[in-house]
Amino acid sequence: MAKSIIARPHRVKDITGQKFNQLTVVGFVGRKYPGNNNLYWACVCDCGNTAEVNRNNLMTGAVKRCKDCGRHNTTKARTKHSKSYTKEHHTWRHILDRCHNPNNQSYRLYGGRGITVFDGWRKSFEAFYSHVGDAPSPKHSLDRIDNNKGYYPGNVRWATAKQQCRNNRRNRILTLDGESKCLVEWSEKIGISVGTLYQRLKRGWSEEKTLTTPVRIANPTNQLN
Repeated sequence: MAKSIIARPHRVKDITGQKFNQLTVVGFVGRKYPGNNNLYWACVCDCGNTAEVNRNNLMTGAVKRCKDCGRHNTTKARTKHSKSYTKEHHTWRHILDRCHNPNNQSYRLYGGRGITVFDGWRKSFEAFYSHVGDAPSPKHSLDRIDNNKGYYPGNVRWATAKQQCRNNRRNRILTLDGESKCLVEWSEKIGISVGTLYQRLKRGWSEEKTLTTPVRIANPTNQLN
């Protein structure tokens, strides 16, 4: 850099020592290219690198840093979080689409019934990710704790398919002897499949009859349960 610095003509205003964004001017360079009347100044970037920048670009802020810092900032902007192809990023994009894109085939079940995504998460994947973190396993997906509310801080969690089934808004709650459970939980407790319990209810059976009637062994001539 020192070799490029030359004596400054008296008619040229001295800006040595002045700082423009990340660049501090350390000396006068003059014209660098034939036919180009721009006057260049030697600068030191905050990172320690040197650069020769014409006065107009310094004054207007067209050049704010050395080329290496410029490339670093561009790369950083393009890869904000390095998670573009992860389960977490795919989940974020998916919930935004089904909640806020009327053309999404699932919109009627989400955005169409008032399920929305927290505004801060809509604007920033980083904000979303900092709250939910990594999925515990490939089998986990994002679940809303209260299915009548949207994707908001405090109402989401990573859950297994089994946990989500328990939390499904269509999973009916049955009560027997003062004990209330969803179909999945009753199925596990009494050993009757969810499908059988559901079909009994669909036929108009009472909750007590649905849960207390033993399953009979089916035979080719008589379809039971």
